[in-house]
Amino acid sequence: MTINSVKSKILRLNPLKRDFIPPEVPVSVVSEVKILGVIFSHDCTFTTHIKSVTRKANTSLQTLSKIRRFGCNTHSLLRAYLCYERPMLESACPVWDPSVLRTIYLMQDLDSVQKRATRIILSNRDISYHNTLETLELQSLELRLGELILRFGKMLLSNPAHRDILPQEALTVSRSRQKLKLVPERARTNRYQNSFVPFFTSIYNSA
Repeated sequence: MTINSVKSKILRLNPLKRDFIPPEVPVSVVSEVKILGVIFSHDCTFTTHIKSVTRKANTSLQTLSKIRRFGCNTHSLLRAYLCYERPMLESACPVWDPSVLRTIYLMQDLDSVQKRATRIILSNRDISYHNTLETLELQSLELRLGELILRFGKMLLSNPAHRDILPQEALTVSRSRQKLKLVPERARTNRYQNSFVPFFTSIYNSA
């Protein structure tokens, strides 16, 4: 098989930052690469991806401000946000969200976009974020992303072609006498603990 050196890249997942000698092939070695809209970094974090998403979403909010100036009502502005803006913040969240949810500053970056959007929609900078969510009947992004992961995991459970990605059904109860639905994943590292399979198993068992 011939490798296309123009289209191909080498990304070594190297969270421990060990020395790496690239192979002698005419392919460039990169520190990050975008695959299906998600930026993967060599240190196995999604910081670059979140920064890119929030930057793009904040730029797009300028369109929402322009729509408001044309006299659109609150309902129309909310629909525009839900159809065009929020999907940017949710795209492929089962891949990156478990680790981001437990990284406070990255979650704050995502939340800042929705905070700004709700203030544009309501034309009120003085109202608190909690009150804007109640007024517009919106969820916080943290709850919303958690629900999307739960929904995606349930789809995998019901799909025979992908059922083996997730743990088997549990036949016992936990020490807290809670009946488990899936066998809990044993994670040796925090990095794996913050990935999709252990994260979904945890929230699915507690749901």
